[in-house]
Amino acid sequence: METVVLVLCWLGVLQSLLLGLYFLSNARHNKSNLFLGLGLILIGVRAAKSTLFIFGTDISEIVFNLGFAAHAAIGPALLLYVRSLRKDKSWTASSIFHFVPSAAIVLFSFLLTLDNFWYKGGYGVLLYYTILYIGLYGLEFYYGYKHRLLKLSGPFSWIIVLLGTVSFFQLAYFTNYVLSITPYTVAPVFYSVAMYFITFAVLKNKAEINTEPKGKYQNLRISDELLEDFKERILSMMETHRPYLDANFTLQKLSTLTAIPQHQLSHTFSAAFNQNFTNFINSYRIEESKRILCDPRKEYLSIAGIAYECGFNSLSSFNVSFKKNIGVTPSVFKKGVSKNLQLKA
Repeated sequence: METVVLVLCWLGVLQSLLLGLYFLSNARHNKSNLFLGLGLILIGVRAAKSTLFIFGTDISEIVFNLGFAAHAAIGPALLLYVRSLRKDKSWTASSIFHFVPSAAIVLFSFLLTLDNFWYKGGYGVLLYYTILYIGLYGLEFYYGYKHRLLKLSGPFSWIIVLLGTVSFFQLAYFTNYVLSITPYTVAPVFYSVAMYFITFAVLKNKAEINTEPKGKYQNLRISDELLEDFKERILSMMETHRPYLDANFTLQKLSTLTAIPQHQLSHTFSAAFNQNFTNFINSYRIEESKRILCDPRKEYLSIAGIAYECGFNSLSSFNVSFKKNIGVTPSVFKKGVSKNLQLKA
């Protein structure tokens, strides 16, 4: 039985490392794969350390410290992975500070031992630190999913399975050391078995890896800092001048207003907002129309009148865009608002 568990654990480690490398090989297409691949490799390192601890003898302190450093970096890697899936967030250089505790463990690994640090409270702090990051990336994913801010299309089941599995893997160490209710072998054995389901889910949903198709902007190089600057300029222009209310507003006009070259502007919408110019502008028009539909003082306006006031050049395009974004037609939305006002009265 011990041999079966040993083989199972090492297969899980190997599978995690290989899957991590698979995502890293696709990182050039999307930054999300970089963080996911890194996270899977870190989990493989942590599981390898546990396997050596269970079945090995005379393990050096360096191996222990590398395993603990990987443990500390798993949460930050998954947090940045989930954030990279959000349409409303982008990578910043300050994100690297999430890995400071892990880097510190590696840097001082020649000083840290089980007797003078880890069993003196260090390991307990690491486990509570893990719980904190489980909460952080869990909330990030929940908020993004609830508000439709995640870039991926289609079912999110494989991501939920992945985050749930990794969270259970990390919690198993907490319940073992802090709560003393589970055996130490639960974490590596559970993860090894779950890796088969994760791998199957990934291979079944290759489209979910979120690789960007080659397009006319594939050779355009814009730094993250410049892309963020362009994004802020666009958002500021939308909020301050509300140019979307002009039915004849075009990409060329936005280029003039923001002083961003038109070809770079198109790339910015694709890379920073994950949508084209038309859908972006219409989203603002829809929000404006919702405000008008909810305003009793604008009750006199017809649906067509609201459409033209918000920048749509036809009633049909307004109805199509509104239903696509909100889920119901403007007329149904207005009836719901009127009903709520009557109930409040």
